[in-house]
This record gives sequence, structure tokens and C-alpha cells, in this order.
Amino acid sequence: MRHHLGEMSTPSRSPKDSGRRKLLGGLGAAAFLGVLGSAIRSLFGGEAAPVETSSTALASSAPPAATSGGTTSASSATPVTTDAPAASTEPESLDIVSTKVLVIEKAGWGAAQEREGLVEHEITGIVVHHTAVVLGSNSEAPGRARGHQRFHQDQGWADLAYHLLIDREGNIYEGRPLWARGDTFTEYDPTGFFLPALEGDFNTETPSGRQLESLAAVCAWAARRWNIDPEAILGHRDLASTTCPGENLYPHVAGGDLTARVQNLIEDELELVYLRGHAALDLVAEIEAGG
Repeated sequence: MRHHLGEMSTPSRSPKDSGRRKLLGGLGAAAFLGVLGSAIRSLFGGEAAPVETSSTALASSAPPAATSGGTTSASSATPVTTDAPAASTEPESLDIVSTKVLVIEKAGWGAAQEREGLVEHEITGIVVHHTAVVLGSNSEAPGRARGHQRFHQDQGWADLAYHLLIDREGNIYEGRPLWARGDTFTEYDPTGFFLPALEGDFNTETPSGRQLESLAAVCAWAARRWNIDPEAILGHRDLASTTCPGENLYPHVAGGDLTARVQNLIEDELELVYLRGHAALDLVAEIEAGG
């Protein structure tokens, strides 16, 4: 099942719009069902959950003001936060076209506190990574995220090396603050790069369709926010002596598939919406329960 949730009414579409993905990359079945359930309960007598929006760049610590070279409006360029989505009108069907890309906040997946040493930067490019760890059960994904962060901090880094982490079901986890430069074991300088990472070792396995959808969605958001040409999206190996992001993921980056997906989504003005509080904790619990 797909995983974005936006407006509950079915918008009118042009023929071109109907050719796009019905549900744009993002969270897995657990997210969709849990968030949809909250919306339906508020429609039919339940207490509506509060929605909080923020105009600041998302981070566990207070970030400097973000700058953008793009031409988008503040509403489409700036991530927002929410405890749960507000219900609008009663859905006509589950054929929902959404502009929301849901991200689980760090507190939701149990991240450790960032350490000192984060370096401010301004994003001008995108580099795709993989974790180079073979996927196990997706119910273990939040635990693996904690393990990745712990390993990176054990190397002396301040936080998880990546800005976003995507599991097999397309669930997206908040990483280090967007305003902070990433880290790498290789020789390239990650200053200025937005770093999304797919969980898995794609030298030995293949990325799932949901991972590719979520990767395209976050890259489309980033490309629009920072005015980055989708054709300029790179893989880690383009900048360093490494096989990252893997023999089975890199062709999607270098062969034009990711570029085409991003170009198909970029005009939709996607928003990163960070699930916070009970919404994040409930979703993580569902993932860990195998939902």
C-alpha cells in the first residue's frame, strides 16, 4: 500500500495529472492506515487531533535560517510539522493525489541526541547513498536507524551521516538537520549536498519500488526548494572511490530513471511534513509490530 496522505477530497485532474503516481512515495501501509484512521475518527465524532505548522527548517536542535535559491513559495519550500493530519472533507475514494511527504521525526524513532560538531552549510546539490547493510525484516527498521546513528557517532561524528533515511517500505526517517553538512567515510566533501540514503546493500539486493518512490519524492522536494536541476542528482560513487549507492541502485540514478521520476513530481510542489509526538510514536510502533 502506498503512503502519502494529503487532502482527503479527490481533486480534479488534467489527463497529464492522472498519469502520475496516485500516491506519491513516502510512508508505508502502517502510516497510511494509521493516519487515515485518525482522519476518519475526527470526521465521525472523534476528537480531531491538533495540527502544528512551523516555518523553521527541521532539526532536533535550533537551526540557522535556511536559504534557498529556488523560486517556490514558502508554503511549498519549507518543511512543516504535525502531530496528525487534520481532516478536510469526506473522501470520495482512496484514489488520493497528495503533495505531502511524511517523515518520522528523530524522537519518534528513538534517535540519540546530536553531539557538538555540526557544521552549517547551504545546499546546492543532491547525492544519493545506501547504508551498505543487508535488509532484514522491515519491522527492525527503526532499530537499524538507531544502530546506524550509534555507529556514526562512535566514529566521532555528531549525528547520523544522512539527512533522511528510507526503509524498504518507503518510510522516511529524519536524520541530521538539513542545515548541517553530512559526513562520509570517503574522500569527497559533502558540504552543500542534500544526502538521502536508502536502507540496504544494493550491491547484493535491489531497492524496492516504495523506496524508489520515496527517494524520488524527497529529491523532487529538495530540487524545488534549492533550485537543483534533477539531471544533476549524483550517486556517491560519482564523487568518490566507492560502490555506493550500490550496483543495483546506481543505474536508477545514472540511467535517467530517478531524473524522470523527479521531473514528473517537481511541479507538484511537494511538502515535507514531519510527524511528531504521538503520531510518530504510533507509526514507529506499527512498523515494529510488522504493520
